[in-house]
Amino acid sequence: MEVRVLVAEDDEGDAYLMQSLLTELREPPAGGATFSPSVSDSLPSALEALRGHTFDVVILDLDIGGARGTDALAAVLVESPQTPLVVVSSRDDVELGIRAVEMGAQDHLVKSELVGDRLARSVLYSIERQRQCEALRARTIVDELTGLYNRRGFFTLGTQTLRLTRRKGREVVVLFVDLDGLKRVNDSLGHECGDELIRAAAELLRSTFRDSDIVARIGGDEFAVVANETDGTPAEVITARLRKAIESLNVSRPADRRLSMSVGAARHTVMADAELSELLARADTEMYSDKRQHVGETSRG
Repeated sequence: MEVRVLVAEDDEGDAYLMQSLLTELREPPAGGATFSPSVSDSLPSALEALRGHTFDVVILDLDIGGARGTDALAAVLVESPQTPLVVVSSRDDVELGIRAVEMGAQDHLVKSELVGDRLARSVLYSIERQRQCEALRARTIVDELTGLYNRRGFFTLGTQTLRLTRRKGREVVVLFVDLDGLKRVNDSLGHECGDELIRAAAELLRSTFRDSDIVARIGGDEFAVVANETDGTPAEVITARLRKAIESLNVSRPADRRLSMSVGAARHTVMADAELSELLARADTEMYSDKRQHVGETSRG
């Protein structure tokens, strides 16, 4: 397999050494991996490379560009939180290494100890550790019934998305969606039919929004979405697209199992500094207003 590596290092000699250690191995590591390194000689260029390309791992000099402590690591984690990270430094500082691993790095290496296949092995081990961490994390943030993110996943990933969009000067729209009439379906047709209705609603949301959006089931009949990169698109257009998808789906569903959803939306602009919980609360208020209009003064669900 080819392993795409971003080496973020501003010392020309160290960068050359790391490239050589990865590309001139006499014996391929387990699995016959080959390495394809790219070098960025500054933190801004490394962040730009992460925006424009996909890498399997990043090797980051903690001191790049005169960065202090774990500042460079924090910037890379914000830009590409899912990419495995190996950090290197000139100092044999155990406390710094521990702090870097606590923040999300998979390994910390001292430059003077980069000999033989140690760097290559660290890269491969880091990729595997990240994969296992992601698999474990998925089990804790995914809703079992629908396969969407659960409430924890929504707030964890949604908060990360909000921070990133703020830094980029982008806008997001947060939606609160309530599945109408679930209690009636459970009471009249049984909970299996109710579960099928929830799964149908989840699949509709998944197909309506993009892979880059955060779509979650945050309660029994409640869903939430963080639609990112929505600059210039009014919230009303996004909710109208969802309503059209509901209408199209209901054409093929029995009358007693048609989907009805109440929807509210709140936009986060670059001028605002609202937390995700506040945006969700605003969207919830809008959703309840929508529910009163098309369902009537009834209790939710």
